[in-house]
Amino acid sequence: MHVFEACGRHRSFAKAALELAITPGAVSQQIKSLEEELGIELFRRKARGVELTAEGERYFIDVRRSFDLLGDATRRIMRAEGPSEITISVESSLAQNWLIPRLPNFFRRHPQIVLHVAARPLPRNEATRFSDIAIAYGWRSYVGLKVVELMTEQIMPVCSPELLARIGPFDGPDWFRRVVLIHDHTFGSQGLMPGWQGWFETVGYLDLPTESGVSFASSALCLSFAAAGGGVALGRSRLVESLLAEGKLVNPTGMSTPSPSPYFLVGSGVLVDTPAVRSLVKWLFEAAGSTPTGVAGASAMAEVDVGRAPRVRARTGRPP
Repeated sequence: MHVFEACGRHRSFAKAALELAITPGAVSQQIKSLEEELGIELFRRKARGVELTAEGERYFIDVRRSFDLLGDATRRIMRAEGPSEITISVESSLAQNWLIPRLPNFFRRHPQIVLHVAARPLPRNEATRFSDIAIAYGWRSYVGLKVVELMTEQIMPVCSPELLARIGPFDGPDWFRRVVLIHDHTFGSQGLMPGWQGWFETVGYLDLPTESGVSFASSALCLSFAAAGGGVALGRSRLVESLLAEGKLVNPTGMSTPSPSPYFLVGSGVLVDTPAVRSLVKWLFEAAGSTPTGVAGASAMAEVDVGRAPRVRARTGRPP
């Protein structure tokens, strides 16, 4: 029922999938099963998105009213227990492109929690200095903190559909000589994300020039420039999935490579043990579609030795 409500509210299977942290295919299958169970067509598929049928609209109004009543009842109980406040620090590009689109789902489950999102860079050893918990990109030596791997991602070239139509379909390494390369300097010289030279070497494209182009100190700006038709950027899959689903960006090559840098949840031992933070941590793992590496239970966080990175599972294989 949550899937139908999200689809009806967004009028889009893709946007509902992003909010619920499941695939568009899973959304489509659940809607199909619901339609078969009810014996009616709820949605009319269109070239861009979906629309509710007349019966689907009436059903959505009733479902929405039921959800509102349930939410009101939950909030009355939660208000009696008092609010809980959490501050989470996260890199601004990840907050904008991955976390924010999913947060409505969190607040529908936990209306009593007051969440402060601090979208800012995370200096070494200061991820939780001004927050209860942080999402950090890549391993750093977090002294005296608890750290657990949250999720991994792929790195892929992305550009606008308009640029691809103008330049022509991808036909091999020399295709990159005809486009402007967009360089992401979000993490400076920390080596957390491969640049164009490293990505070309990974896929076996040697001797391609990588010095020219335009650079930004923000992944979000890189993707905005790419979506505007300015060139080709190296996109992190967690940041580009919604832009790909909406057709604002495309992967011209069809290739992707594993990122060397997972995302980690970082928190202090004392603060992580609060009910509100446990609820947020559990939800973050659900949203990431993963479970804690080597940890029993999604509300736990693994303590690691000072100065030593958690063991990350090896990922091998050539891009498709």
